[in-house]
Amino acid sequence: MNEPKKLYRLDHGMLAGVCGGVAEYFNMDPSLVRLLWVVLTVVSFSLGFWVYLIAAIILPRKSDVYPGFSPRGPAPGAACQRPELFAPGLVFHGPNVLY
Repeated sequence: MNEPKKLYRLDHGMLAGVCGGVAEYFNMDPSLVRLLWVVLTVVSFSLGFWVYLIAAIILPRKSDVYPGFSPRGPAPGAACQRPELFAPGLVFHGPNVLY
């Protein structure tokens, strides 16, 4: 039997994982959900911020909803999943490696 969809927040989100969880629930791109959330916040005079804060407090983590889910990320030696976090390290530490 198929289980009903459950709304949760991600363990490894940019802030609290709310937009990522909403994106997985509606099968959307997380960047689009974040953009829509920012537009909602600006247009509604910070209502989006308060909704995000309440959702971050109320929604369970994905690892709590699905106990088999591991928030630890990829196995050691796997490719970098977030290259935008890897690139600044090269800029700052790259010259140090040369000397």
